[in-house]
Amino acid sequence: AQVYTEADVRLLAQVDRAHERLSGPATRRILAREYQDYGRTEYARLAGISPAHLYNLRKRPDYRKVAAYQESIRAAAHGVSFGLAKTVFNDVLRSNASMIGKTMARSGLSSSAWRRVTLCCM
Repeated sequence: AQVYTEADVRLLAQVDRAHERLSGPATRRILAREYQDYGRTEYARLAGISPAHLYNLRKRPDYRKVAAYQESIRAAAHGVSFGLAKTVFNDVLRSNASMIGKTMARSGLSSSAWRRVTLCCM
């Protein structure tokens, strides 16, 4: 007899997504706390799951279908945000380095003297 329903598997996938797929024992503890401490009845069957069975549920096709969809969304979101942040950071870094170099050349200060001035004024 099947103990865990498709709804349980979807719920596990949601928990894994929210916590970025922790280890089996850590996820088991989260599931147990949701039921025991917060009284969320939808976690009743998953509250007593063993880590080994949790890993087995993660191998099921219905879990993998939901998790794969969620992973593709997360990857796309992270790729855009991190790529944009990295580009902006690199552009700012390049422009600041160029500006500092030009200012140092105009001022006639050595690099060690320039470092002392910039550290003092930050």
